[in-house]
Amino acid sequence: PKNPAGVRNRLFFNSLLELGDCSGVSNIDSLSSRGTTRCAELEITKPGSRLVIYVPPGDQVTFGLARTYQAFAEDKREAVKVCSSVEEALFWLTQGNEELMAAIARFMEDSRDVPA
Repeated sequence: PKNPAGVRNRLFFNSLLELGDCSGVSNIDSLSSRGTTRCAELEITKPGSRLVIYVPPGDQVTFGLARTYQAFAEDKREAVKVCSSVEEALFWLTQGNEELMAAIARFMEDSRDVPA
């Protein structure tokens, strides 16, 4: 093929798991539903990929923006979900793989201890 790198990328994306952790978001003044929609539209097609966006309970505005992103990104990704529970987010992302869930939870906890 002319572009073997493109083939490798498609193979890589077949198992791509992504977690968007919005627990550290403190200022969304510069975000808008229009910008969120545009980001989703710019997504490259990622067959087989799973993205979960975790938004802490009570953060209605960020949750709404994440849902806007979800609505527009679903045609580019196999699965997108927005959750307000870490446990639900990890279970959905890993499809119940307890070892992977524990590893991601540890990473999330360790990341919160790192200064920005």
